[in-house]
Amino acid sequence: MTSQPNHPFRCGLKSTSSTSLISSTELATVSWMLGEYEYVMAEFGIPPKQARNAFTMFSVNNDKKIDMEYFRNLCTEYYRSDDPSSLGNFINGKLDFTD
Repeated sequence: MTSQPNHPFRCGLKSTSSTSLISSTELATVSWMLGEYEYVMAEFGIPPKQARNAFTMFSVNNDKKIDMEYFRNLCTEYYRSDDPSSLGNFINGKLDFTD
C-alpha cells in the first residue's frame, strides 16, 4: 500500500525541470508550491493573481510551510470557522459575489 504524499496538491507529477517525478527538494520550494496552487485554482476558475494573493496570505507571506496537515486545517477553517479573518477563509482567494 502506498502512502499519501505529504503535500496538498497533485500526486506523482513530473518535474518541470526533468522527466523524473518531483523530488522532495523541489516540492519544498515555495515557487513550486505557488505554481502548483495557481494551477489547481485555475481549474476552479480562480485567476492566477488572485491565487497568488491567497497563497501569500495563508502561507503567512511565504514563511509557513504548506504541507498536507496545514492545508487540511485551512480547509477545516474554511468550512467551520465563524471568524472572517481565519486564514482558511482565503484558500480560494477573495470571494466576490458581485456578478
